[in-house]
Amino acid sequence: METNKILKQIHAAAVAKAAEKCRVEGSAKTAIEIGREIVAYGQSWIDAFADDGTISGEEATRINAAFGGLVDKRVPNISNSTVGIAWNGLSFLGIGWKGAKHYINKWFGFAL
Repeated sequence: METNKILKQIHAAAVAKAAEKCRVEGSAKTAIEIGREIVAYGQSWIDAFADDGTISGEEATRINAAFGGLVDKRVPNISNSTVGIAWNGLSFLGIGWKGAKHYINKWFGFAL
């Protein structure tokens, strides 16, 4: 499977979940709220670049805070050993899986 397909599937699942919640609620309130939160996050990127074409440390902090607020409000927070193993990997006697963090760094050139 390709990384882009994975990200698109995650996005499609999030949209479907929001659509289901709107159907149950009988209104578009949830979709409108999520859309506004996403627009505010996007605006934080625009605002950071608008003044001088670069992102300062303070501007990066604001972008991260906008995304963090969106995640904290909309994504369930699950913390257990399985999540830790999936993220960090597991090695036993030199044999194991490197974890999602390793592959995300490899695929996207990140330094997580």
